[in-house]
Amino acid sequence: MKKIIVVLLTLLLVGCSAEKTTDNSIDNLSIAVPAGAPSICFYNEIDNEHFATGDAQSILPELKGENGSDIIVIDTVNGIKALNAGANYKLAATITFGNFYLASTGNDDDNVLNDGDYIVLFSQGATPDLIFHYVFGNSLDSNIHYVAAVSDASACLIKGINISDDQRTIDEDPYVDYVMIAEPALSAALSQNEKAFIYADIQDKYKEASKHPMIQASVFVSNKLSNEAANAYLDKINNDIEKLLSNPDIFADAVEGLADAEIKEIFGVPNAKIVKKVLTSNSIGIGFKKAYDNKESIDNYISIFGMDKTNEEIYFK
Repeated sequence: MKKIIVVLLTLLLVGCSAEKTTDNSIDNLSIAVPAGAPSICFYNEIDNEHFATGDAQSILPELKGENGSDIIVIDTVNGIKALNAGANYKLAATITFGNFYLASTGNDDDNVLNDGDYIVLFSQGATPDLIFHYVFGNSLDSNIHYVAAVSDASACLIKGINISDDQRTIDEDPYVDYVMIAEPALSAALSQNEKAFIYADIQDKYKEASKHPMIQASVFVSNKLSNEAANAYLDKINNDIEKLLSNPDIFADAVEGLADAEIKEIFGVPNAKIVKKVLTSNSIGIGFKKAYDNKESIDNYISIFGMDKTNEEIYFK
């Protein structure tokens, strides 16, 4: 079994990153990445004791602190907000371009999203909610029921009911028609509900509405890192992503010997089989594009969140 040191991301992690790489070396850089789609891009870092995954809430304080990791991945909107507030980082590249889908549970008689259907969204007021309203408008608001997290949305898609609905009666569960969900939770849920199917690719809907690709998670590099080292690491992650998309079996090779529980703890996915499935069609939406080259699309995306166009000074060039 590969030797893995799994670091729980807490504020204590910040203290572990005090020694910054200021030369051209990219070996053992400290890296903090949200579990899920972004972390899969870093499959080659699992033997790096300075590589840590966690939830976005635990990573964001690193970006705002003085001694955060050399490389931080976070959702683009919150990352830019931190830069605008003076975070000592630059926006370098985007590596996930959307993995949201509207899935049908199979309960809707006419299989057409319309008034009267029971719709589940997760993370009220956050990215999934705002993106749904951007592409579908507000006409369905009376049909929307919110759950806290994508795991709750997954349960709704699997079971076809929303057990968290306070309005349900003892004898009658509210049947769910459509669920906003993200990969890889989508593929895992579809495998457990034979009636369920993808109703709409939200990335396609977003591009139709905006004429731009969706922007999701981005790479932020510390200003304490040399330009040579930062560029070398960006080239590395770009190459790693290209290899992964051309041969999805690479992920399974990288995690060979790890138990499914360890894979889930590090990457936030059930197992390597699910990862191969979402990589084969790239429904997980990974890729690589330098941020400055993609400024127009980034500006379009953050406008949905009420933000002004980005200042060129926040970009790594």
